[in-house]
Amino acid sequence: MILSGMVRAGNHGWMGWTGATLAVVVVGLLRVSGPLHAGPLPVVASQWAPSSAQENFSTYINALYRAAGLGAAGLDERVLGLALTGYYALSESQRLSEKQLLSIVDFSQPSSAKRFYVIDLKSRTLVENTWVAHGKNSGETRAAVFSNVADSHMSSLGFYLTEAIYDGKHGLSLRLDGLEPGFNDLARDRAIVMHGAEYVSDTVIEKYGRLGRSFGCPALPVAIAKRVISAIAERTVLFVYAPDAAYLAGSAYLNPALAARGYAQSHAYLADATAPSLP
Repeated sequence: MILSGMVRAGNHGWMGWTGATLAVVVVGLLRVSGPLHAGPLPVVASQWAPSSAQENFSTYINALYRAAGLGAAGLDERVLGLALTGYYALSESQRLSEKQLLSIVDFSQPSSAKRFYVIDLKSRTLVENTWVAHGKNSGETRAAVFSNVADSHMSSLGFYLTEAIYDGKHGLSLRLDGLEPGFNDLARDRAIVMHGAEYVSDTVIEKYGRLGRSFGCPALPVAIAKRVISAIAERTVLFVYAPDAAYLAGSAYLNPALAARGYAQSHAYLADATAPSLP
């Protein structure tokens, strides 16, 4: 099964790309078993590239997934693979924070699940895992429809850079810069920010079977919002994912060749890029 140039073999993780550099774009449908996805998962295979770099990168994805215990936390390894592909592709063109934190919102999961993840790429640990709300017009229990349009009250998919913290009407809040034209680049104009909200809690889930919804912001539980916002502010990467065929086919950052190069050039991983060692 091909995902962004990576091949997954059963439960054994990501296999590397092979072959000479050859640009291709393939869009397919992958039926995913288990509770994480309710239906077919659109898949994108972007490019073939020299096997050594791609194999190192795909080995790293699987190693990080296991080290951080992300399977037990409900995150699909394929979603991690997409998030890391974008992260390292961005490292080629953007000045990212030295914090090396990667945040993921996984909208393939219902809002009753803890579908927000903050991963420390230095220590290979999951440092936050909690609930996150979606836009009220994106769906009820699950986010299924997305928009980049003002006043749509929908969530927007894709890669963001976190920016400055400010004190707004929802208390401490975090500005987000959407990086993907047509998908989330109007986030600033739409006032899409990260903030805490009382409707994001286990109490609300117990009462309604789902979280409350925002006007498009990825809202977090009030009890931990300040801690999370403070940790991920100032140019860390946020990836908002859903199995949306148009997004997966159209994102410029889901480029495995670029990501593998960015990964190889990352000083933090040069020492162990070829063989991550994990139990």
